[in-house]
Amino acid sequence: MQTRMDDVGPISRCIFNDDNYEDRMCDANNVLAGIDASNIIHYSVIGGVGMPPSNDAPHKLAKVVRVIRQGNVEGFVNLPVCFSIGSKLIGGLLEVDGENDVIFRLLMYRKVLLPEILERYTLHAFLRRVFVENIMPDLNELPPAGRRRRQRCVQQSNPEKHPSIPVALITLDHDPPMLDAQCGVLYVPESRTFPLVDGFFFVGAPRRTMVAVQVTTRAEHGTRISTVRRFNSLLRSYFNDWETFAEGLSWEMIYVHHEDSTAINA
Repeated sequence: MQTRMDDVGPISRCIFNDDNYEDRMCDANNVLAGIDASNIIHYSVIGGVGMPPSNDAPHKLAKVVRVIRQGNVEGFVNLPVCFSIGSKLIGGLLEVDGENDVIFRLLMYRKVLLPEILERYTLHAFLRRVFVENIMPDLNELPPAGRRRRQRCVQQSNPEKHPSIPVALITLDHDPPMLDAQCGVLYVPESRTFPLVDGFFFVGAPRRTMVAVQVTTRAEHGTRISTVRRFNSLLRSYFNDWETFAEGLSWEMIYVHHEDSTAINA
């Protein structure tokens, strides 16, 4: 049941019946494939409080979440029905309109939503160049022990190399097809137990680099050798000919810290 909820959301009439589940998957995929300039305005309800009409396509991709604001004021917000659909929805909206503000509408609720919801959608802000350009000057390097000279990360020097489309890494329990590793794609694991990172992308120049992103509210980060080995093992399971692609690949990690977090110590 958890696998089906990851695919279509916690919709009881769908997840307990094979035919209904397949129909719901088909409906959601058709709606996502149908996003274009003629209907993109209807998706402004995502991250907003408007009620989508029951016969409108976006209602198949959204759920209503109760929120309590400051002063115990109760309200609601429309969120993607599950992370898998949400990732595809954001990608579809940005593909049609690169200036679409769906990410920022979702992040408006950072004070009232669960931190892990915020963490998941923060990753997608890397799809917007304006976001990348704004945060890069404020990045502070955590240099390895013994090196004093600070270096600029690849995104600081080349903000135009940010990813432009998201791809969800489906949990291996689903037997997903193997992928070809590509530059310009933000890979976002669906599993909340994915080791080391919350998302990553590849940059081809000026040096081949994997830029990993960890969105954290913690004061520590797990980079133990065993964690890195597990991460590498998973990449071999997701990507064709990973060992060849990874040869000579530099690694960088960006830690995104929220305002109420404790500072990370290297």
